[in-house]
Amino acid sequence: MRKSVKKNNIIQQYIPLAKINKQPIDIRVMLQRSATPEWTIWTITGKAAKIASPGT
Repeated sequence: MRKSVKKNNIIQQYIPLAKINKQPIDIRVMLQRSATPEWTIWTITGKAAKIASPGT
């Protein structure tokens, strides 16, 4: 797998999803670095949460 992944990609390790009423939920936050010389300032630019459909 390491040979086929480019350096700029991030692979997240599998984690069990949290559940509400036995339905998996997925919460995501998008971050972007500012164009400062230090590249250290991160800003939240998006948030999303969803509950899986029954049976999925």
